[in-house]
Amino acid sequence: MLLKSPGFAALALVTLALGIGANTTIFSVVNSVLLRPLPYENPNRIVQVSDLYPATGGFITSSFPKFTFLREHARCFSAFAAVNFGRFQISGPSPSAPAEVQGVRVPADFLRVFGAKPALGRNFLEAEDRPGGPSVAIIGNALWQNRFGSDPAAIGKTFTVDGSATTIVGIMPAGFNFPDGIEIWMPGIFQHQVVT
Repeated sequence: MLLKSPGFAALALVTLALGIGANTTIFSVVNSVLLRPLPYENPNRIVQVSDLYPATGGFITSSFPKFTFLREHARCFSAFAAVNFGRFQISGPSPSAPAEVQGVRVPADFLRVFGAKPALGRNFLEAEDRPGGPSVAIIGNALWQNRFGSDPAAIGKTFTVDGSATTIVGIMPAGFNFPDGIEIWMPGIFQHQVVT
């Protein structure tokens, strides 16, 4: 029957292929967004705090004073963190060309919220999160591979971030990706006035 009607057979095969492809795509998205747990320790305990913007009914980022108040007074949270997004100009080590990367400034206990730890090196220290503290960074796995050739000796090395000599104290595992697309985490959020 199919050989007698090749046009119908081709149309049926294309329809089946499109249907199977669409179902596979939808299931992949639903699985990764809704069914599979977040790749963090106790993901059901992580919450995001935002402000409701009455004019649109949407959510907006919180202010720096509100973040400081919640961090000091909200005792229902075991850890409290925020991020301040930015683009950082980096250079070094030689002979690497200067580049611009996406990064965030975070409080010292940022990784504790996710139960995450650097794969190599250490987390930030409280003293590094204070004004005048040493300039340090934790870098993403991709940046470590591309810029430092996956060298474990990159821990303790110095490179330049926005014109300041910055020491690498940690390298995140390949699976850690929060916020999405970030390549460098730096302390010092309390020196900045915009928090998201």
